[in-house]
Amino acid sequence: MKIKLPVLNMKVDYEGSILLESVPETFRARVLLARWLDFLIERVGGNVEDVLRYYVEVGWISEEVMKEILKHTRGISLGRTLAAKMEVKDHLVSLRFINMIKKAEKI
Repeated sequence: MKIKLPVLNMKVDYEGSILLESVPETFRARVLLARWLDFLIERVGGNVEDVLRYYVEVGWISEEVMKEILKHTRGISLGRTLAAKMEVKDHLVSLRFINMIKKAEKI
């Protein structure tokens, strides 16, 4: 099933299962992962783990993917941003990153 997200004019593959089970071992996937993490840190600072847990709960990423991303945050001073919240458009950008990372396994 293709879901069209008119806010960002994009299409995302979604079949009701976890979208991203693991991070593909490709250069492109690693670059996209780094860019997505940078985006998340910019939006929510030290609350990245909370956002990733939410994505696990809704089935966008697996627990394994969450752990992989959190490994990359070790040693980075994120700070705790209490007031920072993700807006709907921010979640849509994350969904787009997830879809691009998943497709990077085919390249």
